[in-house]
Amino acid sequence: MEPAHRSPSRAPLLLLIALFCGLVLHGAWVKSETYDEPLTLLASWSYVQTGDFSFNREHPPLAKLLIGLALLPLGPELPPDYQHLPAPAYTFYAGQPSLSLRLMLFCARLPGVVLGVLLLLYVHRWARVAFGSTAALLALALAATNPNLLAHARVAGNDFAVTVFMFAACYHGWRWLAAGQRRHMALLGLTLGLALGSKLTALLLLPVLGLAVLGVALRRRRPVLLLRAALVLLMAGGVLWLLYLGEARSLSEARSHARFQPRGQHGVVFALPYVEDTLEAVFGVDTPIPLLSYLKAIDHQFQHAAHGHMSYFWGEVGAEGHPAFYLVTGALKNPVGLVLLLLAGLASWRRTHRGALHETVLHGATLLMLLLFSRADVQLGFKYMLPAVPFLAVMASRLLAPGRGAGAGAGAGVAAPREALGVAAVLALAGAGLVLVFDEPGGPAPADGLPLAVGLGLALVLGWRATRAASVPLMGSVAVLASWAVLSSLSQHPHHLMYFNEWAGGPDRGTYYSVVGDDWGQDTALLGRWMASQGIDHITYDYYGTADPERWGVRSVPSWAGVSERTPEGLLAVHVALQRRLPEAYEFLEGRRPVAVLGHSIRVFDLSAPK
Repeated sequence: MEPAHRSPSRAPLLLLIALFCGLVLHGAWVKSETYDEPLTLLASWSYVQTGDFSFNREHPPLAKLLIGLALLPLGPELPPDYQHLPAPAYTFYAGQPSLSLRLMLFCARLPGVVLGVLLLLYVHRWARVAFGSTAALLALALAATNPNLLAHARVAGNDFAVTVFMFAACYHGWRWLAAGQRRHMALLGLTLGLALGSKLTALLLLPVLGLAVLGVALRRRRPVLLLRAALVLLMAGGVLWLLYLGEARSLSEARSHARFQPRGQHGVVFALPYVEDTLEAVFGVDTPIPLLSYLKAIDHQFQHAAHGHMSYFWGEVGAEGHPAFYLVTGALKNPVGLVLLLLAGLASWRRTHRGALHETVLHGATLLMLLLFSRADVQLGFKYMLPAVPFLAVMASRLLAPGRGAGAGAGAGVAAPREALGVAAVLALAGAGLVLVFDEPGGPAPADGLPLAVGLGLALVLGWRATRAASVPLMGSVAVLASWAVLSSLSQHPHHLMYFNEWAGGPDRGTYYSVVGDDWGQDTALLGRWMASQGIDHITYDYYGTADPERWGVRSVPSWAGVSERTPEGLLAVHVALQRRLPEAYEFLEGRRPVAVLGHSIRVFDLSAPK
């Protein structure tokens, strides 16, 4: 990275990174596995042990390789027939005879801490280069305490890895095109390859960065940039191939491998016929094809998208996506302070924009993800938009940027009266308007009026100052919003997967809008601790996961709600994801108040008590 101006102190940077690490490590230790983690751990360990990437081949291998390497000191046992077992993830994860389940899960989650530190350094660096040192600390604080980043940094999965490397690739792409430095070009090739090797979402970087390259090449009349961009793509492809350990499979080999055959089909590799026909025409059936597993992953995702997935949004269950899903969940799953800073930044655009190249790279991936994912029928939570979050943190910091042409730190966060009035109008309208938009049932909550009060209060202060001065400092208003964002997130630790802001009515009411990927089955351990504290030996528990609840101290039987006509008796623990997605099955719970709510995701009802 380029040398930067000397900062007054590294202490705030180090403190925020330490805070992030502490929060993630604590969450990684106290939270039990999410629904997908047992399968991820098995795939990760099988990759490291065998070098065969066919298991769980719908995702690229980088995140799983990191998780598998983190498990090396423990050396879990890999079932020799794991490729053919009916429930291999359960057998591997819950059946380790000599390992602590908590320790194995904790170790698998450690790569997220390292990746998180890398991400925070990139966020700080980008905001500092673009908007100055004061804005950099704001962006860092917003990212280090963002509930979505905290939640997914401690989940053993691929969502966080792709978030880190997509952001890094965009940073290096911007710096290479802006300054022409070859080290940024090389780092772009590396980080783009790592992003592509983390999750297929990273493919969306290709049109975004391609548009940026084309724009710069045309504006500067430098067609050589197109050749260099092709070299970057070649480098990224090489990195991706190395992540697959140089794997190359022929079509004949893949056709005989059960893990490569589409569901319900035999003798073919791809569900998309034209892909198979094209590859066979070019390579034949016996020539090894590099990155065949990556092409199969893309094919699998197209197949998944075509069939859709049962989801839940705003009180409705269905297999079709909703065009407002990610706009709404983005507004409710991030702190209100962050959202207001983002919206207020629109009023500061003239003062803070840093040219077409920077704004294209900063906003392009987020806008493209929002456009495509909002049209999809597979909408499994805000985690699909997780790569947008670090970009949002940098965008939100632009209010503290100096005007164009000002020196670093000169006039940072100082607005002309007209701009200040625009910021005030945005805060007033957003603070008041979104309170009216979101209509979760249950009557008013104590914090419902907070967005309205803060938005209108800051708007009045800024409006009053704008009528009495030639320049209006925004630092105080930004500090209020940033502090609110930080405190709102910290107040829900360690339950960040279930975070919902004040517009949603908090985490207990927010599941009215979204529950898939929020309640991800992560609180079984908390139920076990609650049972121990209450002296409860056995419970009826409708588990939402793929492991063994008894390993967390939960001795239970399911209620068979929706299957059996018999209403369960005594204590019933049920995940809010099941209750929301299967309302008819749990109709017998209507009118009952839970005796305990654990992690905001598990509700415990006493069915022996009267309604």
